[in-house]
Amino acid sequence: MNINGGIVGKQNISSNSVATGVWVLNEFYLRKISGQWPSGSVPMGDVDYTICAGGGARGAASGTATAAWGGGGAGGYINSFGTAVNALTLLTTTPYTVTIGAAATAYATNGSNSSIAGVDTSSSFSITAIGGGGGGSGASTSDADLDGKDGGSGGGGASLQDGAQHAGTPGSGTTNQGGPGRIGTAGPIFPWYCASWGASQPECSGYPGQSTGGGGGGASGGNAVTSINGGMGVQNSITGSNVYRSGGGNGHNSSSGGNGYDQAGGGGSGSYPYGKNGILILRYSNAYTISNPGGGLTIAATTTVGSAKVSQITAGTGIIQFTAN
Repeated sequence: MNINGGIVGKQNISSNSVATGVWVLNEFYLRKISGQWPSGSVPMGDVDYTICAGGGARGAASGTATAAWGGGGAGGYINSFGTAVNALTLLTTTPYTVTIGAAATAYATNGSNSSIAGVDTSSSFSITAIGGGGGGSGASTSDADLDGKDGGSGGGGASLQDGAQHAGTPGSGTTNQGGPGRIGTAGPIFPWYCASWGASQPECSGYPGQSTGGGGGGASGGNAVTSINGGMGVQNSITGSNVYRSGGGNGHNSSSGGNGYDQAGGGGSGSYPYGKNGILILRYSNAYTISNPGGGLTIAATTTVGSAKVSQITAGTGIIQFTAN
């Protein structure tokens, strides 16, 4: 026989979801402060999510005809909907901390991380999408300026020809979140030759100097940039419509970014030089309602798709919580 809380009998068991048996006050108190007492929370079942970080900015322009900036890398992309990535197993009346990463605010800089963290049915968790890498700037011969920056997806390299050829290296992406940028291609040593005799000459490769696109998001860490266009983003239908997100921004001499560069997580380009803000999309049973106690977050939309609700959180930092309808 065990003595539990002053009561002789079988040992009582408690956890954050269940407490059976007869309890005395001091034992209840000790279990409560140690997190081994039910709080009224109940499991919600699987909650699918798509999270994108803020996109990186493209590189700065130099005003020199033989220089070109690199495209911004896409914000890191993680998605559980329709993939092998595990869905979240959230609880009602439990606070979850959310941060939505903003796009870069200056040329050649990285976007900010997006994250969600808290306690689920089995343990604590924290999921972070890494901000996109800034593109290289064709404004100096410094490697630090010409090179694309590492990030969720890497920024594209810049280029410069000032009597010598300079090409920036690409930024690297983050495994399972995005791809790398691509190396810049410097203009020829004698640009007047190419202007006079034709840029199709072998020695005129890259005339008048090419930057490259930023990397795009990718659940497998793939989608490396293969041209001066930005890397492809990733498409899913968590909202009920197929949407590309986290596309890489285009390089200076390209007219387009990768699919999704103009959506959440997109990298900086000619059209959107500082990239696009991140997002967190949650898809959960319509038996529950989301809230933002204390404010700080922008829940831009909550829609119903079949038997599910889909909430899109587009800015800020704060707490989300779910309650049963």
